[in-house]
Amino acid sequence: MNLVRAYLSSGNNASGLATAEILSQSWPKDTKVHFSLGVLLGSHRQYQNAIHEFELANALEPQTFDILHDLGQAYLLSGQPAKAQETLDQALHLQPDSADTLHLMARAEMDLGKDVDALELLVRARKISTRNTDILLLMGRLSMKQQFFEDAIEVLREGAQIDPRRADLHAALGESYFTVGKVEMAVKEFRTLVGLDPSPRSYALMGMCYRHLGQYEEAKHFLDESLKGDPENLAALFHLGVIAKTQGKPLLAESYLERAVRADPNYADALLELAGVKMDQRQYEEAIPLLRRCIQVNPGLAAAHYKLAIAERSAHQLEAARRDMSVFQTLSKNPEPAPYPLQHFFDYLERRNALPIAQQSAADLHELEMEVKQHPDRPRSLYLLAEALLKARRERDAMEVLSGWRKSAEGTFERN
Repeated sequence: MNLVRAYLSSGNNASGLATAEILSQSWPKDTKVHFSLGVLLGSHRQYQNAIHEFELANALEPQTFDILHDLGQAYLLSGQPAKAQETLDQALHLQPDSADTLHLMARAEMDLGKDVDALELLVRARKISTRNTDILLLMGRLSMKQQFFEDAIEVLREGAQIDPRRADLHAALGESYFTVGKVEMAVKEFRTLVGLDPSPRSYALMGMCYRHLGQYEEAKHFLDESLKGDPENLAALFHLGVIAKTQGKPLLAESYLERAVRADPNYADALLELAGVKMDQRQYEEAIPLLRRCIQVNPGLAAAHYKLAIAERSAHQLEAARRDMSVFQTLSKNPEPAPYPLQHFFDYLERRNALPIAQQSAADLHELEMEVKQHPDRPRSLYLLAEALLKARRERDAMEVLSGWRKSAEGTFERN
């Protein structure tokens, strides 16, 4: 075992894995050997080999919490969230009060796109382990993803108080402050971040703040520092491009934004800004493919549909312009979700968790029905309600909702 560790630690992975295989085959019925090998291999990011050893241990001693927990973690780290979810669920049946397992399960749910389910798991984990900063960070990140930025600020601030030297907490907290318009507080967090972690990403975040404060020279200083460490840092290239555009330097703006798009052809914000620079120079034919790619990446970006319609109209593509303007007007009916107060959102999750599964679904359906009643012209709400009705096996009601949605959409297109 020590020889395996020595090989892997020195970077000689081939010899390390070969020695691990000899060890594993020499004690085929020894659960401890397989489990220990799995832990050792996992600690050196040899996840597939670790999974193999954990699976052997699990076959020898099924329904053992430690084995299932570590096997689930290895699945998660190897990019297999569905298998991780299934395995960690078995572990939680054995130890429902394991905060670490709940945290891993939340990460698996997040990777599967089930963010609200992940938040529910994290609420449970936080009750068990109140000072676990991994849990608080993930709660913050998921809250930010759901646009509950005030919620995120509360939990991230709590995490930063527990561990003031944890850079990722300050980064997320600064981003949340920035998003809700508290730019000065964001600057303070990012200054702390730069002190703890003077990386290209940290410098880029600092430059972003100064750009929004209109302090362009300070912004360019930090963004240039970012590019020194990472010449293809997307955020730095993007913000330098926006500054150049704002300062009336279209060629420089175009240069930075084109570099960003080359580095990531699916960078929607850079595609949108680059198209804007092209349109300012009346290069509509060049702007149109950029905007179409932007919409392909982010179909719900209303501003891209609007700019595309304007560019198409200027290029005398009138039918396409009418179509994209109609899409823009439809998307404009869906306002950005507003942040929710922390105590309301997390209290809601706690109350919901206390209900039986059937009552949870009924409560969700009731909320969607109330939302549609108040805002019957929002396509996204109508879609979500139809989806919930189908899950509740109320097909006829779902078809009525979809029919109303279709008529509303047709009316919009006819008016345009």
